Amino acid sequence: MTRVSRLLASLLLTVCGAALQPAMAQQQTPVPLAAPVNPFLYPRSGIVMGHWDPQQSDVSRLPMPTGHIKPEALDVRFVPGNLINWATAHAPTRDGPEIAWFSGPAMVGTVRLDGGRFELLHTLVVPGYEHLAVKPERMRQLVADLDAAGADEARLRAIFLQGVKEAGLSVATLFNGAYTILDKDGYDFAVYGTGLYKFGHTDPADPLSGLQLVKSLDLKAALPADLAAKVSRVIGINLTPDGRIAFAMSGLVGVVDREFSGLQFITIAGEAIDNNLAADAKGGLYVVTDKFIRKLVWNGKQLSADEAEKSTRPCRKSPATRWTRRRWACSPPSASRRQALRARRADEEDTQRSGGGR
Repeated sequence: MTRVSRLLASLLLTVCGAALQPAMAQQQTPVPLAAPVNPFLYPRSGIVMGHWDPQQSDVSRLPMPTGHIKPEALDVRFVPGNLINWATAHAPTRDGPEIAWFSGPAMVGTVRLDGGRFELLHTLVVPGYEHLAVKPERMRQLVADLDAAGADEARLRAIFLQGVKEAGLSVATLFNGAYTILDKDGYDFAVYGTGLYKFGHTDPADPLSGLQLVKSLDLKAALPADLAAKVSRVIGINLTPDGRIAFAMSGLVGVVDREFSGLQFITIAGEAIDNNLAADAKGGLYVVTDKFIRKLVWNGKQLSADEAEKSTRPCRKSPATRWTRRRWACSPPSASRRQALRARRADEEDTQRSGGGR
């Protein structure tokens, strides 16, 4: 799949998400994963952060639908959001409404899912990014044009890139909202530009209430001037085992608590960072640079590189894309990811042996 196709898929997920609702009633037993649950993340969630968990496994803890699914036209519903809705965070409650957060270059929003719904609840344009918001009527037209293009990738590409151009998106803004974290208290953390943002409900006890920006921290302004001059955006965020936000920027990795205080950081001189970081259950933080896979350690009080190690395996450069200057063909090592994938494959084999399908 090309990068443009992946970007289009991100956009179309908003359209197609509800089509799977009827099939969710038929579910299998959840697949046990080796990756431990972080107690500071939202409980019982299917997707709680970018790449689904701190280990960045991209493996769901929820069971998958069984049988063959053929969406009908009436099953597919659309709600206007961002041009690209990068991240989704699933927020079920025990006895109340079930919602999902979404985020993208200009705004965050919530959609109601329980009872077969797929209804837009609220959106909140992030202050300073109002110019990137696409009007709902334009989003509807774009979706109609994409539907009409069918499987013609050349037309799909042209329609999408025209939308990107109209929205004024650039490398500096396209990945706004790409990485999010939904914490145990229901606050949604996201990255915009060089800032960390904390969003919540106007009534914390009511998941159907409106949205508000609770707090933000401009990391560029918080860094020493010499480092601030070298950073252009937050690359990604993760959550440590004790509930702190770990973040990656070009040439540095840092930690801050969920109230955005207690900032600590370590520079990685002469090495570029272009992707998110992974976290293990013991405070290890793994980040890929243009030269190495590096590990840092958060011990609950101090961020350190002295307690960790540097991979001896260099990263291999792969071709640059339209949106990134560099891509590196290696990723953070994760035993839990490998174990989780093995568990999923075993589950799929059991399903095939029993005559089921997915």
